[in-house]
Amino acid sequence: MKKLSETKKTATVDAPIDVSSFIEKIEEKPIIPAPLSGATAGKPAKEVGAIRAIGTNKEVPLEERLKEDLKISYPAKGILDITFGGYGFLRHDYVLNPDTDIYVSTSQIRRFWLRRGDEVEGLARPPKEGERFHSLLLIKKINGVEMTEEQSSKRKNFDQLTSLHPNKQIRLETDKDILSTRIIDLIAPIGFGQRALIVSQPKAGKTTFLKEFAEAIAKNYPKVYLMAILIGERPEEVTEIKRFIKG
Repeated sequence: MKKLSETKKTATVDAPIDVSSFIEKIEEKPIIPAPLSGATAGKPAKEVGAIRAIGTNKEVPLEERLKEDLKISYPAKGILDITFGGYGFLRHDYVLNPDTDIYVSTSQIRRFWLRRGDEVEGLARPPKEGERFHSLLLIKKINGVEMTEEQSSKRKNFDQLTSLHPNKQIRLETDKDILSTRIIDLIAPIGFGQRALIVSQPKAGKTTFLKEFAEAIAKNYPKVYLMAILIGERPEEVTEIKRFIKG
């Protein structure tokens, strides 16, 4: 697995950026809210919008600091794993790896009503001095859909969704030399949202059929999210499936 540092992409910030949605970043431990000195010394820190680094007397406007973070940000995407402390991490391939995990603050999770298992896409920044993880700055998409905080809060739970019969067939026929998928289309057609069970004797070609099945879906429906779960399989078969299936 390539480390995140090898695949970073810098996000350009040419146009003016509204950083009002990043105010939750003042929660981070290395900084504390502080009022500006001089003419604005009597105003609250939230009103003035200033932060002071711990151990220094230097005051930095919050908006300026957030824009500086955006200049070194890069596109990030992962599956959200929420801890018992309320904060979370974006995982890659469901593997715990401090080099690729991206920290998601509690305020971001509450603000966008994020749930464990959500695929979150946005902008992240590298860890600063004294930090261990990369940090998520901006949330753009949730489960592949751009949505506001209000839209995210209205998402239904899985058990609240309405169950329907399949109404669209999955066409599996691809090349004329592959007969197994053509036979499925003729004898036992499968639709989107339908469950299917393959019963066969050992060494009868189930793995080969599953690979052809997955290849047909990826070829005929490139927008479909394809996922394969292998339970109790040998490591060499897992490697073969990972190399073959584009999912």
